[in-house]
Amino acid sequence: MLVINYFLDYFIFPREAKQFPHKLVASVWDLSSSLRSDIITDFSGMNDTQLLLPIHIRQYDLPEFQKTDTIVLNNLLKSENENYQILPINVTSENILKQIVDYQETVNVILDAGALFIDGTNRDIAIKWLKLLDKNTIDYVVYFDSDSIIVCDRQLHHYSFVTFPASERLD
Repeated sequence: MLVINYFLDYFIFPREAKQFPHKLVASVWDLSSSLRSDIITDFSGMNDTQLLLPIHIRQYDLPEFQKTDTIVLNNLLKSENENYQILPINVTSENILKQIVDYQETVNVILDAGALFIDGTNRDIAIKWLKLLDKNTIDYVVYFDSDSIIVCDRQLHHYSFVTFPASERLD
């Protein structure tokens, strides 16, 4: 046991578990403080939040990025993006998943950037979605759990993505 403790204390924990003396949290207001004399560089992809910057901050768009807004807007205005679904106020993850499954076009990926699936973990949502999907066309779902990519098959077995046989063919 002493050997294991020594190994953990001197090799594993110093590399994997770090504790910092201060919590680092910053916003554009902190970064643009008048106490700073350095130039701060940032890239968000679009300049749509330019009006929210502190007054003394000027946004300079590099020439190679000036067309980014146009590209993003053109992509948003494509015909495939003309549909939207209105969700009821007290919608549940199951209601959303049913709408996705019943949608006229096949949806293969769900990115929950708006945290709509707040009533369950990624694992819960993946299982619910798999149960609603057509058994003849979909064999498994892939989801994130902490920092790992996990695969759930029809028997509700969960595997690491790297060891899953079908990880090479995600079609």
